[in-house]
Amino acid sequence: FHNGQKRYACDICPAKFTQFVHLKLHKRLHTNERPFTCQTCKKKYISASGLRTHWKTTSCRPNSV
Repeated sequence: FHNGQKRYACDICPAKFTQFVHLKLHKRLHTNERPFTCQTCKKKYISASGLRTHWKTTSCRPNSV
């Protein structure tokens, strides 16, 4: 049910979100949890998309599996 209501509230600051996943990512800003690490330069990110953006905008590249 998508009515734009921001049902998910941060318990640390006034931020509210329409999706739980957005709250989860936001809370990482407060806890400094950064589970996504560039294996080339060791810089850490709160989301996989942040790490992908890093790869696109730097000379770092993902390790091949």
